[in-house]
Amino acid sequence: MRKHRIRYCSWHILHKLPTKWGNVSDNGNEKIKEKNSVKTDKKRVKSDKVKEKKSEKTEKVKEVVYNSQTRGEFEEKWIKLMDDLGKENDPWFRGIFELREKWVPRESLKDFVENFEAALKNIWQNENDADFKSKFRAPKLHYELPMEAQFQHCYTNEIFYKCQHEIRKCANLSCKLVREEDGDLVYEVRDCRDMSFMVIYRRAFLEVQCICRKFEAMGILCAHCIQVLKQERIFSVEDKYIVERWRKDVQRYNLMIVDPAFPTIPEQGRLYELTIATNPIIQELLHLGSLNEILHTAVFNGFVELRNKVAGIINGEVDNESNGTVRIVGRASKGKKNRGSQMSGEKV
Repeated sequence: MRKHRIRYCSWHILHKLPTKWGNVSDNGNEKIKEKNSVKTDKKRVKSDKVKEKKSEKTEKVKEVVYNSQTRGEFEEKWIKLMDDLGKENDPWFRGIFELREKWVPRESLKDFVENFEAALKNIWQNENDADFKSKFRAPKLHYELPMEAQFQHCYTNEIFYKCQHEIRKCANLSCKLVREEDGDLVYEVRDCRDMSFMVIYRRAFLEVQCICRKFEAMGILCAHCIQVLKQERIFSVEDKYIVERWRKDVQRYNLMIVDPAFPTIPEQGRLYELTIATNPIIQELLHLGSLNEILHTAVFNGFVELRNKVAGIINGEVDNESNGTVRIVGRASKGKKNRGSQMSGEKV
């Protein structure tokens, strides 16, 4: 059984603070009673001072809640503040303090940055996995329609499946020409629910537009437009209907976000530089390695050799010489005794 953690809304709790201060005055001892009758100028001034005093106390509590870096720091500041404000024995304030685990933000700025970076890495990994599948695992075609093959060739798998779904919906559509206006054809497309959609096809510009405006809103050509194109014997779409950002051949870079508050992490800068510099090379090698078995073996062995070089440097088994060569100073592994102890190559 899944365990649920209940959290309270800190905004709503802090929003109630002005109503919890009661009657206050400038010195904190003298009570000021607010009457509903017509107020004199003097009473209005006192009322404004009361509101200002309540606002100041509220801001002090918010300062403790949002600017405490650790749990211990928050508890220490809270107890001191309640003592200063005379609220150490107030039931409402004692109650929310006992429930502090359920509403007080517990993440420090450092924790937030670390969690944010971890979330970004997870997003990047998912994007990389999706890109790999789109480039090397083509989805199946179900219809003898060149447009479907065009979507498969251009789009990532996720977007292709959405386009394929629109093609599938065409089986439940009927289409008829309603009128022609200045060379533009107006079609009425009906679905199985007897809902009507007006589609305009402009022959001169090879443009199609549906009243549902799905392409304009989502970038996916709707089934109504596809049905009209089929009626016009047009079985592939213009490039204007292929959204660039969803193409599988678009070069994507996972940019590192370097926080100026943490300038002592040089790994971020180096990772960014390596990503920009090597991503095109890696993508090209992966493509070449997929062409045949010989290239596949060569690319795979090249990656393994590079990994072993880097591991050797980390373990102190490889020495970078000033002339740009890499010298293996450790013993050759078993089964590779015939190889020389030195090899040339670029610095890693």
